[in-house]
Amino acid sequence: TRRILKGKARVYLPADVHPDFPFRVIYKDYGFAKAGVYEANLNRHGAVSVYVGENLLGVKPGEFEFVSRRYGRAGERLWVQEAYAAGIDYCLNGISYRADHLDPKGDGPAHPIKWRSGRFMPRGASRITLEIVKVRVERVQQISTRDAWEEGARCACLKPVPQCAGNIAAFRQLWDSINAKGTGCAWVDNPHVEVIEFKQVTDSQPDVKHRPITFTGEMIQVLTRKAVN
Repeated sequence: TRRILKGKARVYLPADVHPDFPFRVIYKDYGFAKAGVYEANLNRHGAVSVYVGENLLGVKPGEFEFVSRRYGRAGERLWVQEAYAAGIDYCLNGISYRADHLDPKGDGPAHPIKWRSGRFMPRGASRITLEIVKVRVERVQQISTRDAWEEGARCACLKPVPQCAGNIAAFRQLWDSINAKGTGCAWVDNPHVEVIEFKQVTDSQPDVKHRPITFTGEMIQVLTRKAVN
């Protein structure tokens, strides 16, 4: 699930984990090992340890940074994939984006459009580039009522507010509707999640590594509104 906050955005994703290595970190060379990317673990108290050979060694805050297995580290860029259609002669560059249409079938009966899944979007058709600002790892059940609210989860009470405890229950339902089919990814399993904060940028650094990320139409609409505003 995803949200926009103060001109930036965050994405909550089940961590793509090895059972023994929940995530990766970049260790910054504080003595016991060379700087580099290491497999790491997180205990129930939130302490981080990295695997150096067969040894599991604790590291302190400031000695490392989290790295997303799928999307990389702070400073790297993502190009956004979304549902689209090519070969539309009345659209710029011949490309139409489903998130721009009130009618998901197209531009009315005279102009029906057959959409393609964002998973198949080529790099040249992407219109949004994001830069990773920060990556962190936590358990999904650590989400706060305010973060759940900003994810779009709303308490079932008459006047929901960010402080409502019911926001967590609503987020749980939302989370399971998307992720419960994955092994160990249901709310009750309390899986590790990657929380990736990013900002929208112009794609003016072709030398910076880019990876694809697929967004829903709702998220695209929020991003494009931010760009206009």
